[in-house]
Amino acid sequence: MGRKIISFLMLVCITVLMVQPYKVDAAELPYDKLDKYVDKNGLQKVYDTIFDENLTKHDVKIVPEGKAKNLPVAMVKLENGKVGYYVNGEPYYPLAIETGWWDTRVDDNGKENSNSNDVGDNFKDITDEEWNSYFSDMKDIGFNTVQLMTYWRDWEPVQGQYDFTFLNHVTDLAAANGLKTELIIFFHSQTDNIPREMDDFWGYKFDSKTIDGKEYALTMQWGNSLTSSADIRAHRDKHNNASAGIENFLEYWHPEVFEGVTNALEALGKNFVNSPNIIGYQIGNEEGFNYYVDNGNDKNPYYKELKEMYKSDPQNAGKDDNKFRAETINNLWKCFSNALHKGDPYKPTTTNTQSGNTEKWGVTDGQYAPDGMTLDLYKSVDMIGSMFYGEAHRLYENLDTVYNTYKKGNIKDTYATGLPILFPTEISGTMNDGSVAKQITAQTIARGGQGIGIYCYGELYNDFENNGTSSPKPVLETVKTMLQVLEDNEELIHSGLPVTADMTKNIFMEIKEISNGQESQGNPKLDVLEGQDKNALGVLHFPGNSNSGNGSAGSAKRTVTVTLSAKESGNYKVTLGKTDGTVDVKNINVENANGEAEFTVDTTGLDVVYITAEKNL
Repeated sequence: MGRKIISFLMLVCITVLMVQPYKVDAAELPYDKLDKYVDKNGLQKVYDTIFDENLTKHDVKIVPEGKAKNLPVAMVKLENGKVGYYVNGEPYYPLAIETGWWDTRVDDNGKENSNSNDVGDNFKDITDEEWNSYFSDMKDIGFNTVQLMTYWRDWEPVQGQYDFTFLNHVTDLAAANGLKTELIIFFHSQTDNIPREMDDFWGYKFDSKTIDGKEYALTMQWGNSLTSSADIRAHRDKHNNASAGIENFLEYWHPEVFEGVTNALEALGKNFVNSPNIIGYQIGNEEGFNYYVDNGNDKNPYYKELKEMYKSDPQNAGKDDNKFRAETINNLWKCFSNALHKGDPYKPTTTNTQSGNTEKWGVTDGQYAPDGMTLDLYKSVDMIGSMFYGEAHRLYENLDTVYNTYKKGNIKDTYATGLPILFPTEISGTMNDGSVAKQITAQTIARGGQGIGIYCYGELYNDFENNGTSSPKPVLETVKTMLQVLEDNEELIHSGLPVTADMTKNIFMEIKEISNGQESQGNPKLDVLEGQDKNALGVLHFPGNSNSGNGSAGSAKRTVTVTLSAKESGNYKVTLGKTDGTVDVKNINVENANGEAEFTVDTTGLDVVYITAEKNL
């Protein structure tokens, strides 16, 4: 969520910032005075834990359908091999909307967040009436899940003292309005729209030293001279928008931070293990190394010492700094996921990378990413929670180089059949008039994804912070219509397994020809999910639209001819669910076993059509 999308212009500024992180002037740090404060014995224990050659990820438990009825939330292995959500013993497909720091849980001054002078001191108090209004509206739009942003301090307001009153209450309110909750956990905080009171979070303060009048917070990552949350806030205020990406990042490997995070996650899991209201946990949002300051080159002496331990370890001979940084983050997140599963073994964990940059640029193991991450990060958690904004069209083609859509050859597991499963937690709801949301949702479903998350609730309205829901954007109706189409096809989306023509057991669909308009939006694709009841879902989409809206060229007359092939002869019902809200029904006849029949789809002005095919009884 990091750099949130408030407007297209802001997105452009953010993109530039992500390419060129703010360079803080170098400073001579008093390591001769600081090094004595480093708990080397404690750090060695952390090192031995996260770099243990026997460290393995403890997967979320996947159970057979029969056992799901005894669990509030379960990940179930279906008969066709697909893994999917069950809640209270019934199939469940999360259609999620995110809310939190940039719309509902904001500061108390009611101003836009882009100017540092407009960042308030405290969080706004939200009444139950307001929460109920938000949640009921989300439900009315068509969502069934809320992705609730939460800080570590929400359940550990005082170090070592857990208090789940707030989270229990808000998630109960969501449930009363028909919404399940996925918790989006933040360990870092930003300086735009995040109230200044977060600068005093105990996690940033409990191991601070003052040397020559300057604060050195040993529990935080340092960007040259920025060595405390006070430094970061002052730098943000001084440079205003030029430093909009500056954030407070924890020194995760600091012995007490590492212990605190793992204990807090275990406690969180234990609190919700028996709750049907919580369906999963995103462990950290855009965490890792603080990319926005000096390319994430941490100057904290704990980092220096951790790196020395790594380089002096014989098992790391020949490994470079890139490998060190990637292994550090990947292994930390294994430990964090394991801690949460110690408390709650049945609900999946996920995370995401800085603005999806790792996926956008195809950063694989051994390459360099400023936040220390590679595409292998998702193997440390149970779900792939990628972010889809600018350059969204790049992400899947790069993820596909590491993860798989089809189970064939020597491929053991795919997005649909094994971990990590696919549930993007942050698909832009508003970019390009909702075209990104429609297109990336289609591409996720086509890969057998087990849920979609849209960012974010407040951006469906004009100036939500001041006007609430009184001024909806036109894109709200686009999202609402898309969700209705998904709900209409929910059974097949939940259980359908991606297949190719040679894999299908009964029904398959292929594009035969396109008349007019294909070049203006890119050539269409037709992916097929095979259901468990001799039915199938075709996802007809124009991938070019994942990064460009429906312009006049897209509204040109355009028809796609589809060939349906079936193992069994007979009459087949074909239903076309279009993202403009219309539904067409066609009846076609396959005269012979292993035969074919054709039908046409008018895609004028559309970028996605969901096609269900089933044999008439």
